[in-house]
Amino acid sequence: MRVLLNPPGADAEYLRGLRSAFDGWGGEPEFHWWFRRAVGDRAADLLVVSHEQRPVAGSAVSYRRLALEEGPTVRAGVMSGAWTLPEHRRRGHLTRLIEASREIAARRGCAVLLAMARSARASAGPLRRAAILRSETWSLSRRGVTVPPRPVVGAPPSPTQLAAWFHDHRSGAGFVYPEVEVFAEQSRLARPGTEVISGGGGIWVVIEPRGDARRVQAVVCEEPGAAPAELAAALAAGSAAFTSDPEVASAASAAGFTLSPGHVYVLPVPGGLAAEAAPRRWALQELDRA
Repeated sequence: MRVLLNPPGADAEYLRGLRSAFDGWGGEPEFHWWFRRAVGDRAADLLVVSHEQRPVAGSAVSYRRLALEEGPTVRAGVMSGAWTLPEHRRRGHLTRLIEASREIAARRGCAVLLAMARSARASAGPLRRAAILRSETWSLSRRGVTVPPRPVVGAPPSPTQLAAWFHDHRSGAGFVYPEVEVFAEQSRLARPGTEVISGGGGIWVVIEPRGDARRVQAVVCEEPGAAPAELAAALAAGSAAFTSDPEVASAASAAGFTLSPGHVYVLPVPGGLAAEAAPRRWALQELDRA
């Protein structure tokens, strides 16, 4: 049983594994979006568990810049796209991949390794045991008629302005997208159908229609200190969103959203952040998960 780093033919084998483990996961465009884009840094590393020269499990480590609550911006690895073939589950493969991910994150100069998972997923157990810290997150969904957007007077803010507000007016640790083009790509601003609408009170909502959902990629505030109820009201212009703010999650629940709980896990990296330096409060949104 071996864990291989970027083995020959990894892309095709990895995609086959994802599609086998998660029915209807997607195709090559989705694979490129998740694992072959360099989000301001470098493309993801693919880790594959090989058994008898056959890939049976895999996970990726993507790379981001992370702004801590206090102190410098650091490099972070992010585990994503973990899969195990159905007939090879419950054999400790994810634990092997977590350990290999910690090692490659250290080799790439990361101060921390992160992972996000819903509480109901099988991956939550191994991640919880490996983490030095975990914080709650929530996926939000809402059926029925969405709240009509407020009319925009004049042109909506430019990507440059949205990126500046996004980085400057948030509370908690979060990912940084220094180039405006990278922020625009992450928030799907350049995709056909994506809208930038007014949430009122200097709040702007980036919404991407995807499938049968209107997915809120980001809520951006012109000024800091927006009330959780105001942010939840802005989210209601869409039908699906993600938040790491417990007050926003509570207000969204009161506004009719269904909450699916999860966690962001902080995994230790050799020579990286100690547990006492790890973020306790996060500012994560949908665009941060890709």
